[in-house]
Amino acid sequence: STAHYQTDLKTGEQYLVFVDGQRTVFDAQNAQTQVIDFGNHGVRIPEQSASSIRQSRRAKSTATLMKSDNVRDHAEFLWRVFIPLAAPALAFLAMPLAHTTPRQGRYGKLALGILIYIGYTNLLVLSRKWVANGAWPEWTGVWWVHILLLVLAYFFLQRMYGRSLWFGHKPART
Repeated sequence: STAHYQTDLKTGEQYLVFVDGQRTVFDAQNAQTQVIDFGNHGVRIPEQSASSIRQSRRAKSTATLMKSDNVRDHAEFLWRVFIPLAAPALAFLAMPLAHTTPRQGRYGKLALGILIYIGYTNLLVLSRKWVANGAWPEWTGVWWVHILLLVLAYFFLQRMYGRSLWFGHKPART
């Protein structure tokens, strides 16, 4: 009906003690089941050394990942640093994709936006895996994917406004 932790004062071992319960034992050779009622039943919790406990990369602090010499830790650090840039980059792309002329359909660029988003997220995940596996240099990280999306968004903005956004002049039309 209840359970609690108990530490043996002599050995320091920890036990999980169950109170007022039943234990079912199945004998595979005889195909018999035996139900045992008990007042107290303790199960020793095996001790784990600090080195045997494997901490997930996602659970590690950013400072720990930054100081680590492991390539996979560096990939996780780069992911944490650069993934917040995805929202502003996608918002920058959304501006030209949301613009329509009166004769265009309302949802004309929706499919294009979905395809760009799928490609963008796949490239982010792939670049992270490439860095983690050592197939891609660490210094490249995932920032190049954001740059690629921003260049694409700039291209769409330039087409939307019909002029160069850098130099402020309209291209010659013939």
